[in-house]
Amino acid sequence: MVLKRLGRMMVLPGRMFVPARNGDPMRCMKCVVKAPKKAKVLVVDGNLELLKMLQKLVSRAGHEAYLAGGGDEALQLAEQHEFDLIITDLIMPGKEGVETILTFKKRHPRTKIIAMSGGGRHASGPDYLGIAENLDVAGTLVKPFSTVAFLQTVSRQLECLEGLIP
Repeated sequence: MVLKRLGRMMVLPGRMFVPARNGDPMRCMKCVVKAPKKAKVLVVDGNLELLKMLQKLVSRAGHEAYLAGGGDEALQLAEQHEFDLIITDLIMPGKEGVETILTFKKRHPRTKIIAMSGGGRHASGPDYLGIAENLDVAGTLVKPFSTVAFLQTVSRQLECLEGLIP
């Protein structure tokens, strides 16, 4: 097996590891993500740099990563592919995240959805993630989030699908 480095993380096919704070990182690693089986994951965000970073994380965790720059593009991709998980921003150009989630839930009710937003839970302005939770999304992420938080959230949702992914 080949061990690769991704920032502070170590990567084995299907697993992500975080080095322990003390001691040799190669001897003291803790597995934070164990991928069930290869899943199709669609990441939707208007920020191209974030999309590329998340694509790399999803791919290195052993899954197929697809990218969309907005809700309309995501819905077009969903007509061509059956996704196991959708990770979508809530504030995007074109079709917003809430509208995208509603459409996905109607057209693809079995697909798990994770909502992410930098507008998260601030005292002023709308609580976008709260709105997403009311739409019964599988999980939420407040931007900026850590690599570990992202991978744990994705892993939790895909573990729920274990046995359903061929």
